[in-house]
Amino acid sequence: MNRVSPELDSSPSALDQSIEAATRALLALQQRDGHWVFELEADATIPAEYVLLRHYLDEPVDTVLEAKIAAYLRRIQGDHGGWPLFHEGAFDMSASVKAYFALKMIGDGVDATHMVRARAAIRARDLEVLGLVAEHSALKMHAVGMGARPPLLYWRGATVDCLDRVWKLRAEGTPAFATIDAGPQVKVLCAPGDARRVAEALRAVPGVERVLACAPGVGAEVVA
Repeated sequence: MNRVSPELDSSPSALDQSIEAATRALLALQQRDGHWVFELEADATIPAEYVLLRHYLDEPVDTVLEAKIAAYLRRIQGDHGGWPLFHEGAFDMSASVKAYFALKMIGDGVDATHMVRARAAIRARDLEVLGLVAEHSALKMHAVGMGARPPLLYWRGATVDCLDRVWKLRAEGTPAFATIDAGPQVKVLCAPGDARRVAEALRAVPGVERVLACAPGVGAEVVA
């Protein structure tokens, strides 16, 4: 990709137009000596965790740096009120909670407009958004393992059948979302009111040995 063809098709397809536009855009950003350089940018979790860790360790507050981090977090807040894991991405619960509390640590008032929007987005607890992101992330992770040489396959036949059953439940109107760690066991996210139905559906899958129903704990507390 080091030059643009001087002769363009008089009736290019949408794909051809996109390729030509992308090529021109990249070439316009090329430095005079031929290289490209762009800002290395992480999602909101990295600077937020940095702020939270420094406060947790009771390290001296760098007000200048924290002001810059706060400005950055405010700038990348999504239209949905929370923070995504990539540019203009969907709401992510983990990133949003971390960014919100980092801004609170830095000193942003809880009644500030951006803080009110963030709390509303977090409190909405959109299970579908969270579930789809978690499921997609797990499937991508396992796809990478399967595509390796040699391939890394954690799944068993029952793993695939459980995934299929979860997707059928969702198609039937039950919001259920699967995620899988490094192993064959399938974890399913659902609302408390749907837990019994989801458990019964999974118990009926051949090869499933046991179904455990778990719920969120009471939260952090001081025990000593």
